Amino acid sequence: MFRYTCFNICIEEKRFQRKHANLLLFKQLLMCSVHVLQATLVCKPGWLPFCNSCYTLVKSMLKWSQAQLHCQSLEGHLVSVTSAQENDFVVKIMGKERNVWIGAHGSGDMFEWDGADPWGFSVFPASWAAPESRECVQLTNDGLWRTYPCHFTPIFICEVEVNIH
Repeated sequence: MFRYTCFNICIEEKRFQRKHANLLLFKQLLMCSVHVLQATLVCKPGWLPFCNSCYTLVKSMLKWSQAQLHCQSLEGHLVSVTSAQENDFVVKIMGKERNVWIGAHGSGDMFEWDGADPWGFSVFPASWAAPESRECVQLTNDGLWRTYPCHFTPIFICEVEVNIH
């Protein structure tokens, strides 16, 4: 018997969205399943579950590289936002905060994640111009991404993947 874990459902949702992006009903059914399965995902106190990961908002104001090291000390990484649903979830974690570091960094049109996730999803505004030098990415409370010099010091969100069996 095959058991769907939250991770399996998230993977299937991403595959299905690529093939049938306009089928909202299936997406809603999968998200409902994910929320039911999240009940089995146990995060440390102060961390919030979504899909196969736990997230925490860190209110220390650090440079991107320092934030990256802090998340690594928590056995995670700066959040890798790989879907619209995850982007919405992270915006909710932000609460009233204006912007947070996420795990994206790069220059030109070559960006990558701090974690192991492949680059593919982004929410840069239509007016965004790719930076010429290396910059890091902040998520703003309007749900859009913006690049800033990596020495800026906003707060940040860490993510830890959790294996569900």
